[in-house]
Amino acid sequence: MKTLFIEAEKKHFEKINPSIFLNLPEKIGLLYTIQYKPLFEKIKEILKNQGKKVFIGKGALNKGQIIGCNVQSALSIQDNVDCFVLVSSGKFHAFSLALQLGKPIYIIRGAKIEQLEREEVELIRKKRKAAVSKFLLSNKIGIIVSTKPGQCNMQKALEIKEKLSKEKKAFLFISDTISPKELENFKIDFWINTACPGIAFDVQNMLNLSDYLTIEKFK
Repeated sequence: MKTLFIEAEKKHFEKINPSIFLNLPEKIGLLYTIQYKPLFEKIKEILKNQGKKVFIGKGALNKGQIIGCNVQSALSIQDNVDCFVLVSSGKFHAFSLALQLGKPIYIIRGAKIEQLEREEVELIRKKRKAAVSKFLLSNKIGIIVSTKPGQCNMQKALEIKEKLSKEKKAFLFISDTISPKELENFKIDFWINTACPGIAFDVQNMLNLSDYLTIEKFK
């Protein structure tokens, strides 16, 4: 079966006053989620007209585009910028960026721009640290694998299972649709999520793939 991806772009946006960008740092990394590509293009021109240095990184998809499980467009330019401006809605993608980057994150929401609060990021970071402690004490580990294109990390999941099996009981759980509530049906002490990072935000006994790899790096 072939899969066809259709870019669903939002067509109508609130009018943005260019003055909201004037107080931003000079070097800006500009990012977007696919629905906001047209607005991303407009903001890029506004920033350039104001004399800002705009950096747009190359990622797994379009230049400047990020998805929940891939922020390579940001990582590829992080050493060149003072901050990131994300053209999106909600804070999920912004949190994913903030946890991996040490730069201020600004979000375009409607006709306004707001900076992601450090306190919000630190709260999530503390929850992640608590989850790491739980993982180290757990014996039965479930490794979640998504079959969705762009989210499937089967090879990495197999590598993790092989490594964990030397000291813990590790099991693969493969699905197209992953619901945190459904995970409660299994007698698993802790989960490692190799799919979309958003799944782990509201689950206390779960680490994302990036968190797990960080643990392994410092072992």
